[in-house]
Parts: sequence; structure tokens; C-alpha cells
Amino acid sequence: GQFWNALRHAEIGLVDPESWESASILGCPESLDSSIFADARDFVRVVHVGANKGYGLARQLSLLAPDLGITNQRWGDVLSGLGARHACGWCRDCLDDADTFRGNQSGVEVVEAHLVEPLSSNVALLRSVLKIFGFFPSKETTTRGEVWVKEVGGSRAVVHLHTVEA
Repeated sequence: GQFWNALRHAEIGLVDPESWESASILGCPESLDSSIFADARDFVRVVHVGANKGYGLARQLSLLAPDLGITNQRWGDVLSGLGARHACGWCRDCLDDADTFRGNQSGVEVVEAHLVEPLSSNVALLRSVLKIFGFFPSKETTTRGEVWVKEVGGSRAVVHLHTVEA
């Protein structure tokens, strides 16, 4: 599909892989079916390969741990405040607020997220956003990165930031 066509065009020079416009060829991911989390109570593990600016994490935390106060719109506001280029994302991720899905239900006890991101500029943004949202570095380490933790109310989020630079 679109992804392979974009790669092929980039390989033969029809699309500059660093160009913002080339992202349009890839299209936007389909919305996650939020109902898969409906019965989650104790522990959920998510993995984001190619975490980019972290909107996938923000959306899942808004669904799974609403006590943390993280939504895509707030995440985008923080990225904009940090001066991030294209802070809202090609797919307008900053407008995707799914925090009403769980309603007044309490979140799961622990959300463990693994973010894999090769671009050092995005890694720096992710670190900054996590700090601004009140995550703190844990003494726990991973083989290729660092661990960030935030606890509010009955929810705990553990974010493993896996980087190529670590």
C-alpha cells in the first residue's frame, strides 16, 4: 500500500524522505478501537515502535489512566510550548481527545508503556514532555534506555523510553 509506495518513491528520489509533505503519502493511522481496553483493570502493557512525538502514549494514558490528566490536546499544547516543529502532527493528533471513553470509571492500576524512538530530536521532546507532565526518572534501567514513572490517585504509569542513543 501507501507505505511501500512512499518508500519506493523515496528510494528513486521522487519524494524527499525528510520533507514534511512526504508524510501525506503515508496517510494517517486508523483510530484505535478503544473498546479493547474496556475491561482493563489491573495492568496494561502497550508498545509504540516509532513513538514519534508520543501522541499514541497520550491517547492511551487518557483512556487507561484518566487520573494522570493527560490528553492529546494537553500533550500537543506542551509540545507547542517547547517549540516542537509540527507539534500537532500531520494527522492532527493534538485534536484527538478520547478522554471521555472511560467516563467516570477509574483507570487501571498500572499502565506500562514501551516507547521505541530512533530520532534523537523526538527522544529529547519525549523526555521534556514527560518531565512537564510530572513523570520522574526511575532508578530502574533498561538495556536500551530509561524509565519514567508517574503516580496519581489509583493509577501508575511506567514509561520505558528505548532509544538508539542509549
